[in-house]
Amino acid sequence: MRKSILLLLAIASSAFGASADLSWTHPTQYTDGTAIPAGTLTQTAILYGICNATNDGLLTTPAPVTVAVPQPANTKTITGLGNGRWCFAARADTATAQSAFTSYVNKTIVLIPNPPTGLTVSVQTAFMAVRQNDAYVMLPVGTIPGGTPCDSNNGVISAGKAYFAVPSKSVSWYGSTRPTVALATCS
Repeated sequence: MRKSILLLLAIASSAFGASADLSWTHPTQYTDGTAIPAGTLTQTAILYGICNATNDGLLTTPAPVTVAVPQPANTKTITGLGNGRWCFAARADTATAQSAFTSYVNKTIVLIPNPPTGLTVSVQTAFMAVRQNDAYVMLPVGTIPGGTPCDSNNGVISAGKAYFAVPSKSVSWYGSTRPTVALATCS
C-alpha cells in the first residue's frame, strides 16, 4: 500500500506535558498501483517516541508507543509528551496487509513550567546579580523584611539556587549601591 506522509500540524504545551496534533491522508493505491477498494482500510497505526540522534528512528528507552486510529479518522492528538525531540510515523492497515511506516516527522518539545505563585522573602538579605562569564554572582546589598512579596516572573538562578525580584522600596540598603532590581531568596 502507498501511504502519504504524516503531517505534524501543531504542538501545544503546558507545565504538565505537551500534545501533538497529527493529520494524514489515507492511501488510495497499493504499491503495485492498483486501487484500494473503499472500506478496505481498517485503521492507521501511529508510532511515536523519542527520536534517535539522526531523527530517523526511535530510541528504545523509553519504549516507543503504537496507537491504533480506527477508520475513517485521519487525525489524532497524542498527549502527555515531555521534554525532548519526538518522532512520529504512520502506517495504513487492512484486515490482511500493512503498509510500511512513513518517514518520521519530528518536533522538539521544551516545557517551561509555570512560575511559582505567592512567594515571599524567606531569607532577609537583598542581593544584586552581577553577570560574570557564564554565571551570576550574588552580591549582598541590604536587608529586606521577611514576608515581603516576591516577583516569581523575574529572577535568576545562581549556583543552583533561585533568587526573585523584590520591591526596591522595601530594601534597607547597606550603602550607596542601589541596583535597579534587588533580589532575595523566596519561598
